Amino acid sequence: METRDESKFWNARKKVGQLRGFYVHLAWYVGISLLLIGSRIYYMVTAVPAPTNMEFQNWLDWNIFLLPVIWGIAVAIHAQRVFSLKWNPLARWEKRKLREIMESEE
Repeated sequence: METRDESKFWNARKKVGQLRGFYVHLAWYVGISLLLIGSRIYYMVTAVPAPTNMEFQNWLDWNIFLLPVIWGIAVAIHAQRVFSLKWNPLARWEKRKLREIMESEE
């Protein structure tokens, strides 16, 4: 059987691994997002001729700007899991309604 100190060590090691994974994920997200958006802004400023296929250009624009948004949502979910953030928008409403109903029944 593991001793209490060994158990604490393995729990701490697991938590450090989760934190490291999150910070690596966050660094990749920031780096790639800055690269994508920066390259698009650079090409807009330097007036590099756009491809003649406007459908492709529109597809490219949407992907360059939506990728950071969607990936940002994934990073936020990752942060919530790593940092054990308890975000439940209905919890406060439920508690308030329970209090109201209990008070009205008295």
